Amino acid sequence: MNTVAELLERAGLSALEAAELCGVTRQTVGNWRSGRTPITARARDLLEAAANTEDARRRERERQEEIDRLEKRLRLLKEQE
Repeated sequence: MNTVAELLERAGLSALEAAELCGVTRQTVGNWRSGRTPITARARDLLEAAANTEDARRRERERQEEIDRLEKRLRLLKEQE
């Protein structure tokens, strides 16, 4: 299971952004991160969804970068003909 810190990192969210997303205070997010209070199921679901969305965006950016590299290489090869 992902820790709150891992979820925030994967989602690219600050504590304040996570708090706004979950409808809680920044201190509550800090308490979740430190383990002082358990995260609610709803908040975990929201952070998981945000993290999964960011993971998908990251994968899409990586795919597009690879396509761009391959297209550039193809152009260079065609110029050498």
